[in-house]
Amino acid sequence: MARITELLEGEMSLDDFYRWYSPYALQVTEQDETPAEQALLDLELHFAEYTSGHRTEAELRDAIAEVGQELRQNAAA
Repeated sequence: MARITELLEGEMSLDDFYRWYSPYALQVTEQDETPAEQALLDLELHFAEYTSGHRTEAELRDAIAEVGQELRQNAAA
């Protein structure tokens, strides 16, 4: 979650964030069901939508913030 915070606070670029999380996302399959693994799949989808022009950068950042919020909620549960 620290990396999501860094991104949202402008301390990390979208490119750097993508490079950081992307190797982890490649290891997750659709059958994985932990919250962290689902978050990686969600991030991959959001970046795909952004790079294909279906999301603006602002929408992508909002979606990443939502993923971070979900991770925090799951960690607190």
